[in-house]
Amino acid sequence: MIATKVEGASADDLRVLADQLRKLAPSVAIALGSAVEERVTVIVALSSDLVKRGLHAGKIAGEAAKLVGGGGGGSRTWPRPAARTRPASTRPSRRRQG
Repeated sequence: MIATKVEGASADDLRVLADQLRKLAPSVAIALGSAVEERVTVIVALSSDLVKRGLHAGKIAGEAAKLVGGGGGGSRTWPRPAARTRPASTRPSRRRQG
């Protein structure tokens, strides 16, 4: 398992890094995140053996994105980025008054 925050990385940067990391290990789960300006991006990538065991990168990315107020999805091995325009900690509350 490799999980880290990559300072200043774009979604494309994270995809390239995740792809490089997958080539280094035959069995690996990778979760990379970045916040650039007010945009949070989460990328999850899995090796094919973990997919065969039932893991789904898109579902994992979607759950991680919920933690920062975003959404996500994608394929079993390579999801779309899950992002939000502002980190959850900086968004105004939407609670109704009254």
